[in-house]
Amino acid sequence: MARHIFFQLGRFLVTWHCLLLLAACAYLPFERVDYKVYPTAENPDDFFGRVYSKTRIEEIKQQLTTTTADASQLVGFPVRLPVYLPEGLESITNFYISQSHAYRVNIDLNTAFALLKSAGIPAASLPTDLKSFQVEVTVPPSAIISQGADPYFITIIQTLNPSFEVPSEVEPALLDDLGILGWQYLGMNPEQAQEFSQRMNWSFFLALPPSDMDSAESVMIDGEPGVVLQSSDPGNMHRGILWEDSGVLYGLYSNLPWDESLKIASSLK
Repeated sequence: MARHIFFQLGRFLVTWHCLLLLAACAYLPFERVDYKVYPTAENPDDFFGRVYSKTRIEEIKQQLTTTTADASQLVGFPVRLPVYLPEGLESITNFYISQSHAYRVNIDLNTAFALLKSAGIPAASLPTDLKSFQVEVTVPPSAIISQGADPYFITIIQTLNPSFEVPSEVEPALLDDLGILGWQYLGMNPEQAQEFSQRMNWSFFLALPPSDMDSAESVMIDGEPGVVLQSSDPGNMHRGILWEDSGVLYGLYSNLPWDESLKIASSLK
């Protein structure tokens, strides 16, 4: 059963978060520092996976703890647990803590232009003389909790916004504009994309991966605005709920029914 749960999670989060959990459970070695996580390539409508190609340049050190107090001390902010879990899912007792680490991200504007054009989204704010560029990103410590009961799973990631350095020839506003256009590509209207990007800057998805998702919809989580990302793959239906509360970023990933996922997200205490 455990292998099935983590196989489902592996298909869903083809990111360092997935590798971290699998390594902790001894399913995969965790040694390669240059392991490339993006693009996912399997989903042609995965804007973030196709535009942002990410390479890990620092090893992710992780450890296991069993209390919210210890987890909170390790990440530097209060870690929360869901009060509500559907029947069949056991209480969460383990926290996987990843320390701060760095990525090199290549941003492919040619691909971004092609995807936006195919969706009929104007991209006048993007420069036409720049094909691609690289950004150095530092992801802060994160707390990851996971639970599953065949055939369902949930994974909750709690972290802070990554920091980043852009090349001198690139205006930082370009990254914000590109992020807003990405959310429009996934289905948000311009106002929703703008509001969401103001709360969670463009780099947040490097810590809360929206990979393999091809639609986005605004939602309220316990009074805070967020976004629901969904995959339309009939053989691998899943969703992610991403939101920010008091400076902390939250990502809940699950293949549970929508109403159950929302209940879990809204019950974090």
